[in-house]
Formats: sequence, structure tokens, C-alpha cells
Amino acid sequence: MVHTRRRDRLPSRGVGSAPAEGSSRSSNAAENPTKRSDCPFCRAVDGLAPAHIVASDDDTVTLLTNAPASVGHLLVLPRRHVTELWSASSDEAAALGRATAQMARLLRDRLAPDGVTVRQNNGAASGQRVAHLHVHLVPRWHGDGSIGWPIPPAEPPDPDEVLARLTAG
Repeated sequence: MVHTRRRDRLPSRGVGSAPAEGSSRSSNAAENPTKRSDCPFCRAVDGLAPAHIVASDDDTVTLLTNAPASVGHLLVLPRRHVTELWSASSDEAAALGRATAQMARLLRDRLAPDGVTVRQNNGAASGQRVAHLHVHLVPRWHGDGSIGWPIPPAEPPDPDEVLARLTAG
């Protein structure tokens, strides 16, 4: 059986001491509309499911994944149930970014990988399997395999056309 091993608290880096927009500190998923009782990550955050928690702060939790791609494969996630990056508030995205950078440094300092793959999937088409926003931090060593990437289009897109679509008012 997996048990929570460690609950290090990361220093809060938000402005003031208020929680991020939309964040919640309740520990009862059944009473909290920002949590989902059927979400495995919400259950882990609330201590209702086993998890190896590496670090946490007021807005995020970092845990070891149950299906690691490498030694030290971490998941960084917001405490509040947010399905994907598109639904996250600016404060939640910033908190997730700060925690991701802190955990990448922790991996570098403690495991000494040659690199780290940072991956965040939105939607099933991108490979998202759990509908709760999370960032994968996968320590990498030379010769450990492919980094994985979509198959490029047969004909490269026109960069001017793509730029126009992205910057149109």
C-alpha cells in the first residue's frame, strides 16, 4: 500500500497571503464545489487516496506519479480542481509555473539528471488521461529513449499564415 511519505511545504510566492483566485483550502471534497470526489488527483490532494507527496504549498501539490516514465517522474498540480490549462486562472497558472520550476530544480539537485522533460497535456487528443490540470516533470538521462513528439504534417504550414491566425484582432 502507498502512503504519504512527506509533506514539505513550499514557501508561498503569491502577492499577500490570500489564496490564488479560485483556490480552496477545504479538505473535504464532498463539501467543496472546487473539488471532485471522482477525481483521483483531488482525492490525493485531500488525503483521501494514497499518494507520495513530495511538496505542497497553498495552491499546488507535487507528487510522484503512479506510472513513472523515469526515476523521479513528478506531477505538479493545482489544489483546486481545474480540468486543463484553458480553465486555470492567471494566478493558478502562475502558481503552477513557480512550483514546476522549483520542482525541476529539486530534481536537478537531488537526482542529477542530464535533462528534464516538462510536459503538460490539454484534452484527450494531446494525451491527457486525468481531467485535472497537471504538469509532468520527467528526469532524463542520455540514452534513456525517445522524447516523444507528434508526427509532423506532410507539408509544413506557412508560418506567415499561422502567425496571421494567431495575431488577428
